[in-house]
Amino acid sequence: MEAENITKPNTLTNVHEDDEGTGIYWFKDEYSGQLEQVFVPRIKLTRARELADDFSKAGKQRLDAYRWVPDQIESAQSLVSKPCGGSCNKNLDCVDNACRCINGRCQRK
Repeated sequence: MEAENITKPNTLTNVHEDDEGTGIYWFKDEYSGQLEQVFVPRIKLTRARELADDFSKAGKQRLDAYRWVPDQIESAQSLVSKPCGGSCNKNLDCVDNACRCINGRCQRK
């Protein structure tokens, strides 16, 4: 199963494939259902997509979703320290780039 790309379309405006940003990957343990969030800073958009494809095929945990955030939008340091909150219906409803919609709430994991 392919991971869901939850990159916000507005963050890709005027972005090129070789621009650097932060890849955010959510892995789901098939047995427990627990989610883990992993940040990969200073990664180019093309490589972030390649990693998502690679992660989707291997490992004990399944890549559930991923997002890429350009450095000019938000730094990796800022993403790691962001709080999450608020209600949502879909992943793009969450304002903070480090958050996604889980059980109707914007959360990290």
